Amino acid sequence: MQPEKVAETRAWFRRMEDDLRAAEVDLAADPPLVADALFHCQQAVEKALKGFLTWHDRPFRKVHDLREIGAEAIAVDASLEPVIRRSVPLSPPPQCSAIPILSPNRARKRPARPSRWPTRSAKPYSPGCPKRSRRGPECYP
Repeated sequence: MQPEKVAETRAWFRRMEDDLRAAEVDLAADPPLVADALFHCQQAVEKALKGFLTWHDRPFRKVHDLREIGAEAIAVDASLEPVIRRSVPLSPPPQCSAIPILSPNRARKRPARPSRWPTRSAKPYSPGCPKRSRRGPECYP
């Protein structure tokens, strides 16, 4: 067994566990932070799939789309298809910037909503975007 591969796979699963823990904390809040919990659930599924692909020496692109990552995992083990199919709705729409890009040293903070963003009454939200409170203009239809 290759120690580097084992370490890299374990790292993906450790990050997955952190996201599951964050989702639990979000749901235990009063009131529950459901959108944030959904975001962390999507991230946990993504990291689990990437850990699985790493273990099986399957390359994957740096994407957040569970459809694409899931298709790679199904190519390795077709029995995963029903589970992956149920997790796909957690993926943000392709035009959505719901997944924040933060440097590792920055604390995760809710950004202020700039006034140039449309209000709820101006345009309807794109259906399925899990981070409704953190979306930029590109998430609008």
